[in-house]
Parts: sequence; C-alpha cells; structure tokens
Amino acid sequence: QSQIFQKMDAGVLIIDENSHTNEYANAKAITLFGDTEEAVLGNICHSYICPAESGKCPVTDLKQTIENSERVLLTKSGESLPIIKTAELIQIDGVNKIIETFVDISEQKQTEEALRNSEERIHRLVENMSSGVAVYEPIDNGENFVFKAFNKAAERIDHISRDRVINQKVTDVFPGIIEFGLFDVFQRVLRTGKPQNHPMACYKDDRLESWRDNYVYPLPSGEIVAIYDDVTERKQSEARLKESEERFRSLTESAIVGVNIIQDGILTYVNQKFADIFGYSVKECLDHMHINQLVHPDDHELVRDNVQRRVSGENTTSHY
Repeated sequence: QSQIFQKMDAGVLIIDENSHTNEYANAKAITLFGDTEEAVLGNICHSYICPAESGKCPVTDLKQTIENSERVLLTKSGESLPIIKTAELIQIDGVNKIIETFVDISEQKQTEEALRNSEERIHRLVENMSSGVAVYEPIDNGENFVFKAFNKAAERIDHISRDRVINQKVTDVFPGIIEFGLFDVFQRVLRTGKPQNHPMACYKDDRLESWRDNYVYPLPSGEIVAIYDDVTERKQSEARLKESEERFRSLTESAIVGVNIIQDGILTYVNQKFADIFGYSVKECLDHMHINQLVHPDDHELVRDNVQRRVSGENTTSHY
C-alpha cells in the first residue's frame, strides 16, 4: 500500500483516531505541507496541518462525512492551501485510523477567481453600455426564446424593468417581434451559428412604437445576444431634413429669381432659373463649376470677400 500511496498525485495521510498524531504521510502530502517528513510524523494534526481545534475534529468529534469536500490545508509557512479532501475511519491491524486524501486546487481556485473577475468586468461593461443588450436562451428547439439578461440601457429603451422580462418568452414581452422580423433573425443565428444584422426598422405593439437597429450573435453556451439602439430620433431628424429639403426645392424651383448654393467656391445647388439666366443647363452648373466662371474678372475679389464675410456670419449684400 505504501508504494501505491507514494505514486499517487494526491496527498495521503494516516492519523491515529485517539491521539490525532500523524503516523504516515506520502511524498505528495509532505510536498503540500512544505515541511519535512520528520516534522510531520508524530505531530498532532490539529492547528498544524488542519485548522480544526482540539476536540473539534470533523471526523471523530463532529461525525461529519468528508467526501470530495472543499477544505483548507495549513502549510508550514502558515498559508491556507485550498484542497479537495476525503476523510474516513478505517481499521489497520484492528486499530481505528483516519485516512485522508487531498488534492491541491489552488490553481483551480485562481482560475475561478480570474474567471469571476473577468465576468464581473464584462457585466459592468454591459451594464454601462449606451446600447441595449439582451441575452436569450432558446427553448423548444428554437421555437421561442426566453430572456436571461437585460441591461440598464435595454430597460430605458424598452420602458420596462428587467424583473418583468427575465425568464419570460420574448413573444410575450414583445408581441410584435415576429412581424418586426427580428424573430426570424434569432432563429437563423441559432441555426447557422453566424452573427446577423437586422436592418433599421420600426417596431410596434400596443405598448411601444420606435425605430430599432439590431445586431444578433450566438454565444458558445447556445444562447444568443441582441445589441440594439433606439434610432427613432435619428429617423425623425432624417424625415424632418427630407421634408425641409423638399420644401426648399419646391420654393426655389418655382422662384422667378436665380438661386444657388456654393461651397468653397463650387456650385452645389442651382435652380432652373439660375441656369437659364447664365445659359447653362442645371447639370452643367453642378459639374464642378466655380462661381468665378460666372463672374466678371473685375468682380472676383469682391465676390471672394463677400463670400468670406457671409461664411463668418455677416449678413452682407453686394452687387456685381
């Protein structure tokens, strides 16, 4: 047995039940203790390699079952080493002994801590994003999806608290999602495993009406993530701009005077009357034509000065 114990990649310790003195320790156990075999054997385990106080042994006094249990081992340097431990009573030559086996899980604990820190950083990043983020778990082979995460921006955009959406079906929370077209994107991303953008579109239901821009991608866990923005204000601004431009063109195209817009001396807009006055077509005027081509050379400096003053905000009038 001793040869088997010595080859094990786990610490093995045999302790007397009554005196709690260490009677045997394999090489791995000695290494984990960070001490010598002479110091370990014959020493009492309490407060030496085991943090339990005398009279409170988990096995003999508290009658606990220790099987693959996460515990602590005390090293010579006084550090606490996280271990997975199994301890039980056995008989050797008719005498009760405690046999303990334990494995160092300090690297595993460090990895878990690093993972927790990483997940916490990701959580904080997602929570403070200006875009809405929702994580969905597919159910019934992708026939529907339930919310598993919902950040603060999503609460603001959708005017609903995360408590009301977590573990709820997306079709119940957003009944217009199928008509909106995003549900089909969810199913395609789940089926293909490839990210997909859902083009800007207007979502509507009895509670909401707003323009959305969605990007959906899969997670290794089998869940999918949607990152989205409310672009309603942008769409409204674009509509107002388009309406303003249409009004402007309507007014200028029917005007009895020539109207032009220049940028850096180049014509960027002319109405039909302006083109007619100079004998060009509108297309010719907008073919990178410089205003100086339409002004007598004697007035070039006057025009240049006039343009600069208008760009600077002055309301100037001149004739040339």
